[in-house]
Amino acid sequence: MTVFFRIVLPLSLPVLATFTLFYGVGYWNTWYSALLFIQNPKLFPLQLVLRRMVVQNVRPAAMEFLQKYFAKGVMIGSIKG
Repeated sequence: MTVFFRIVLPLSLPVLATFTLFYGVGYWNTWYSALLFIQNPKLFPLQLVLRRMVVQNVRPAAMEFLQKYFAKGVMIGSIKG
């Protein structure tokens, strides 16, 4: 057990992190089952609400407010020197 916890586990952390990330993204993208089974719009998960906003091309004022800060953050991260 000592060899496992001191050698194998630390060397396996990047692989475990990658598997966890892929599993999380895969679970996040499971909006289709919610679309099929949930009838009440108040119970929709966030993924389905965001999908409906994109499909309906809904752009509330809050989205424009957040988009400004997102664009600013992207530009700050891309400027070098």
